Amino acid sequence: DSAKVVNQQIDTKIDSVKQNVVSITKEIHHIDNTITIIKKQTDEKINTVNKFSNAELEFFFTNRYNKSITPN
Repeated sequence: DSAKVVNQQIDTKIDSVKQNVVSITKEIHHIDNTITIIKKQTDEKINTVNKFSNAELEFFFTNRYNKSITPN
C-alpha cells in the first residue's frame, strides 16, 4: 500500500512538471516570436536608413538635435 501511495505522489509530481514544461515552452515560443518581430522591424528601419544619402542623414540629425555638424 505504501508503495502505491508513493507512486501516486510521484505521478502527481511528474504531471505537475509536465504541465510546467508545456507552459514554459509556450512562453519561450511567444518570446521567440516577439524577438523575430522586433528583429524584422529593426532590419526594416536599418534598410531604410541605409538608403539615406550623407546629406539626408546630416539634415535629419541637424533638425532632430538642432545642432550643426562641423568638420574636425
